[in-house]
Amino acid sequence: MDKNLENDMPKDFTYKIECVDIEAKITNDTWSDNKISFSVNTLAIEEAKETYYEFENWLKQVSPPLYVKIWRKIGKWIPFLFIFLILLIPDKNISTKDRLVSEAH
Repeated sequence: MDKNLENDMPKDFTYKIECVDIEAKITNDTWSDNKISFSVNTLAIEEAKETYYEFENWLKQVSPPLYVKIWRKIGKWIPFLFIFLILLIPDKNISTKDRLVSEAH
């Protein structure tokens, strides 16, 4: 194994299958989105339809559960949400401080 490639992460990939008049393609344009798309050039041929449905079934089997998809979308925003909530919680010490300042005058 090439040591220079050992820790590299691919940005995208394309896998293309061609057979006679059928061309099927699996792609992932943006690795960070974790989205895989597939296409078949024609659905007029019975074998092409079969290929399309096989891809569709495969994606359903390997696809993560709904809660994982939701977590991936909102997970990066949770630290900001906590900071926002902390800023919204009223500080009880402020009223005590104001009371002590007013008593001092």
